[in-house]
Order: sequence, then C-alpha cells, then structure tokens
Amino acid sequence: MFDFARCMDDVFGVEGGISDRKNDLGGHTAFGMTQHTYDRLRVQRNLPKQDVVLATRVELMQLYKEEFWVKAGCDKLISVNKDRIALLQFHISVQRSPDDAVRMLQKLLNIDPQTGFFGNITLNAVSLVLEDSLIYNYLSAMKQHYLDEIKKIPSQIANKHGWMNRLNHIAIMTGSSWHTDINAEV
Repeated sequence: MFDFARCMDDVFGVEGGISDRKNDLGGHTAFGMTQHTYDRLRVQRNLPKQDVVLATRVELMQLYKEEFWVKAGCDKLISVNKDRIALLQFHISVQRSPDDAVRMLQKLLNIDPQTGFFGNITLNAVSLVLEDSLIYNYLSAMKQHYLDEIKKIPSQIANKHGWMNRLNHIAIMTGSSWHTDINAEV
C-alpha cells in the first residue's frame, strides 16, 4: 500500500539529489524541485527566495504534499484504494505539473473537457476503470510524451535514458506488466 510518505520516498529516490544539467529544461533542481517552482512557492508563503539546495527534506515534503500530491488528486485516489495510480499520478505531477498530470489522466479516462482539476468526475471515472489497464495506458502515454518532447527539442535526447528508466521503475513499483526498451527509437 502506498501513502504520501512512501510515494514521497520513491520520488526522492528517483529524483536523486541536486541537478543542474544544461540539457535539463528544469534547470537547477534539488530532489525534483526546480529553482523556479521553489521560488514561486516560497514567495506565495511570504518567505524569502533562497537556493533550492538549502531546502530541508521537511520543507520539500510539505511543498510536494500541498502543491503536487493534493492538486494532482493523489489524496483522493488513496481514499478510494487506488494507491498504485496515486504513485504514478504523483510521479507525473512532479515531472510535468499537477495540472498537466490531471489533464493527461482525464484524457485517458475520456473526460471532456480536460480541465486539469481533479474533482468528483475524475475520481468517479478512475473508480470505474481497471487499475492495471489504466496504469499500462498511462505509462504508454508518458513514453509517447517523452518521445514527442525529444522530437520537438532534440537536445532532450540526453534525458531519454533517465525518462525511460523512470517509467520502467514506476511499472515495477505499481506491479504493471508494462516495460519499454530504454533504447526505444525516437
């Protein structure tokens, strides 16, 4: 069973520590939190800007819970025993944004319009689908998103290996049969 703490540990493990690679569009990050996002969230809380590497684990966990976990609907997914989908949804919200993760999920669930807001319509739709099928399709959609990103911005090929590894990791964590070849063609 996944809960916020276990999902957070998984995201921290996958995101690693501090990164500032030139081909990473997120730029300067610590445990997946970009400097830009960290600055915005601190300003919203009337806190001074500071380097994201100075963020404590407790602070990052609080920000991730409030700004990603809840906004992506992960807490609601847990409430209806869809914890494997919550783990996947959380990872995608960290990678893309909570709104984009919800829109992607809504598209997979054939919800129109895709608002990016995780409410009762989305929750009810999730509760009606086969969890294994949704996870499989979600991972496939994310793979396609990454490949499309590489086609749009060729420098992102540098991130392909890590992105595909992340998807394979999530598949294993969720018990999905989904798998991709890390060397999949673009």
